[in-house]
Amino acid sequence: MPNERLRTTLLESDYNERALADELGLDPKSIQRWITRDVTPRRTTAHRAAKLLGVPPSWLWPELEQERESASSAEIVTLYPHRSEVPRHLWLDLLANATQRVWLYANASLFLPEDNPESIGLIQRKSENGTEVRILMADPDSPQCITRGIEEQLFDAIPARVRMALSYYSPLADTPGIDFRLQKETLYNSIFVYDDEMLINQHVYGMYGYMAPILHLRRMQGGDFFDMYIRSFERVWEVSSPIQESNFWRQRVAAINRSVANADHLSRKLFTASTAASVSQRSGNTISAPSALSDSALSDPEATPITCAPPLRPACISRGVSPMRIVFVLSNLTPYFAVARSCATPTRFARTSSSEPYPPTSKSRKTSSLKVDNFTRALAFIFPLSTD
Repeated sequence: MPNERLRTTLLESDYNERALADELGLDPKSIQRWITRDVTPRRTTAHRAAKLLGVPPSWLWPELEQERESASSAEIVTLYPHRSEVPRHLWLDLLANATQRVWLYANASLFLPEDNPESIGLIQRKSENGTEVRILMADPDSPQCITRGIEEQLFDAIPARVRMALSYYSPLADTPGIDFRLQKETLYNSIFVYDDEMLINQHVYGMYGYMAPILHLRRMQGGDFFDMYIRSFERVWEVSSPIQESNFWRQRVAAINRSVANADHLSRKLFTASTAASVSQRSGNTISAPSALSDSALSDPEATPITCAPPLRPACISRGVSPMRIVFVLSNLTPYFAVARSCATPTRFARTSSSEPYPPTSKSRKTSSLKVDNFTRALAFIFPLSTD
């Protein structure tokens, strides 16, 4: 039975049998068999021919529609009822094996770097090796992001989670070859593309992301399930903006500049206070001068063995402020811990019991030779509790 649709379409087009065969790289007899014997060509050839003739492939060869539906169903690898049930290694395996493209589209995708801390560095290396990397996340200041917080009854926690995730992913924005954008659209599905494999977090109204199902797809020739989500990604990508143009990025840059300026100010203040300090001298109870202020001591810090001050009368700096107090009276010390560590004097005060006699005997006198690293661990424990 001849294919009358193909015959009619060919007559109405700018091609004849020979011209179409030349365009497709085939023998004209192949085109004749398509018409006279109703032979269905291979899918790729059929799509090329239909595109040249300006009609859908299924119009010329209806059998292709059934094959397409079968191929689309075959693209489904599996369905996980909840994101939390996806094997943890799968996320990292798909990322590690991708060579052509890595596309991430989500509001926050905070779980990815938290469950797989090496993922950020891996994405950077992928980009350096020529893999196309697109990062598409929510703008935390957008109305849609705020609405999602209300829908999930997490309220301000959703924009906060997005900001936290952006902080994790921010190093990628400065990596050459990585395109990082923020979007202000309603998120229907989170889409994670790794070459020809895809994980889709299908969101459910009022449910948390980890409770929503995950669909795992693998692209197959002739199917359109995978390509449908690719087209959705592309639509959102077209209306998104680079992260550098967002309010989040401007706030981030301003915060970094303030931190650098404050750290520099703190460094100068600590050094000035330390150099101005003098140690009180008492008979039989002399505390060594802060020799750590010299360049050599700072480069190779080692505590000096010293004797303690009299009980209930601790030795102090002539200004009436103890060395520890110099550190703690400054505001917002937590970000400047590294600066405080580099400027701290290695002089250590030994402890004595309050029941010891005054002046302490040589037998009861104790010494200390703790290293700066031990002092650092103590500061790390104290600083989180002393932000003012």
